[in-house]
Amino acid sequence: MIPKIIKENGKVKIEGNFEFSKGEQLIIDLNDGTPFMNITFKHSPELPADVLQEDAIELLAEKLKQDFIRYNQNK
Repeated sequence: MIPKIIKENGKVKIEGNFEFSKGEQLIIDLNDGTPFMNITFKHSPELPADVLQEDAIELLAEKLKQDFIRYNQNK
């Protein structure tokens, strides 16, 4: 399920988990030679009517961090 912000019993929360996919090749930054890899994920940008965007960003950032840590621990 693509994560989305919902309001349930007066509380704002995120429903669903982030699923990540990694790019297949390592990319080298031409400016400084730093290697990196593209990692993508999906989320729903829709917000319930009475949820502030700043609150939503904080929730999404924390959930994204938690799910990414979990994703890397399972590798």
